[in-house]
Amino acid sequence: MVLKRCNPGWAVRLVFMVLFVLISGGLSQAAVETLLAVGYADNAQETRDGTGSPFSVYQLEGRLELVPVSPWGVEVYGRSDYRDYWRLADNYSLEAGGRLERTVWEGRLAVAMLTSILWYRDDLQPDDARNDYQLASELTLYLDERWSAGLSLTYVWADYRGRVEESTADASGPGESGQGGGRSPSQGEAVDMFSRSREDRLWTLGGRLECHLSADWQTSVVVRLADCDSTIRRESCDELAVENNWVWQLAWHWRAEAWWHLVWRRYHQDSERNRKVGALLAWQWLDNSEIALSWQLLEADADRDDDNYRAMVSLCALKWFF
Repeated sequence: MVLKRCNPGWAVRLVFMVLFVLISGGLSQAAVETLLAVGYADNAQETRDGTGSPFSVYQLEGRLELVPVSPWGVEVYGRSDYRDYWRLADNYSLEAGGRLERTVWEGRLAVAMLTSILWYRDDLQPDDARNDYQLASELTLYLDERWSAGLSLTYVWADYRGRVEESTADASGPGESGQGGGRSPSQGEAVDMFSRSREDRLWTLGGRLECHLSADWQTSVVVRLADCDSTIRRESCDELAVENNWVWQLAWHWRAEAWWHLVWRRYHQDSERNRKVGALLAWQWLDNSEIALSWQLLEADADRDDDNYRAMVSLCALKWFF
């Protein structure tokens, strides 16, 4: 079912613009980025029968370094994001966080602690509305001028705002069916439905290797292992993700990027494989301004046909740095 957009969100965008003026005018030491973009998503819901729509994006981010004295670094940041679908309902988010970092071993090893809170609302997919609370730790080892390696451990508690309908069969524990998942009802047996709140607790262990192949070429590989424990049994899963990103600094202030991501998820009764490929071409036409064109393809290959989809997103963005 397509949700028609009934509220253009001008009030929210006005708040974002006021926030931009306050940050840029009141905190001269803050680094501020603002982005305006238009694009098209041919499957905005990312479902098997999703609907396409043009959209606009409004982003604002501010960072402030509180302790710029080596070897310590303390930084706080805030970020807002509003995505206005022209034919569908919108989604928007606010995020605030901080980072504490210390370098040791003559600057070759960086140890960091991070925390953040994310407020996300989605009028297009109301079940995805949630508050995220994150804690993370990172280690980064600079092997030489070209190579660096990192290790991270992240914990996220996602508190979803709505209630989810679940059947007694879905909620049954392992060992009650031949497949090790929820109990399958026999033919003609009534299935009771009930609603409960959803909370996800996600642990992620990640590794990163980065290489500057030359002054203009850079690549990185990221591997992540994740475990999601959800109060909704069918949402609990194990995850393995692999990412590869490339960045080329071209002549005349041009930059090109390319990336591919692979994700495997194993649920109690089925599995899912996600693929993402994309590219970006950017031009810094002024010292504090950049224009970029990007394209991205997402595909989901799941055991359940209802979870399969293909989505393509193209975007033209204008960014300012202050």
